Amino acid sequence: MLIQSLSKKNDSLSLNLCSLNEIQQLSGSNNIEKRNDENNIKKYLMMIYSSFEKVVYPIQMEFLNNNPNKELLQRTIKRLKNKIS
Repeated sequence: MLIQSLSKKNDSLSLNLCSLNEIQQLSGSNNIEKRNDENNIKKYLMMIYSSFEKVVYPIQMEFLNNNPNKELLQRTIKRLKNKIS
């Protein structure tokens, strides 16, 4: 599924990179306090499958350094997409 979503061979699959705060905003969890601790540094690769129903598979990303940069991660995803193509 991941390879199909990266190569855009399946229109029902898409990817999104989110932080924990962004996931909470998308789910409508307004009562959860936003914090700047380790949980908010974590990033999740959201694989979204939408055919009859929308199913979201959150995949927690592990980082080699303690300070991930969203732009750097997006460039890495683009580079991997180009490599697959």
